[in-house]
Amino acid sequence: MWYVTGGSYEDPAQCKGLRGTPEEYGPFTSYEDALRKWSEAAKRQIDDFHHRLVIVER
Repeated sequence: MWYVTGGSYEDPAQCKGLRGTPEEYGPFTSYEDALRKWSEAAKRQIDDFHHRLVIVER
């Protein structure tokens, strides 16, 4: 299963100090489905330098 997870961080270079509520989407049955969700969610926060999302397999 694949998940999209992340949020806004105090230090985006090291992804330390998550601010607010973490985001998690999924599970997705394929990497391609997770990538579509990642792209959609990342575009909403494109101007927020502190916002990071990653795709992980669990």
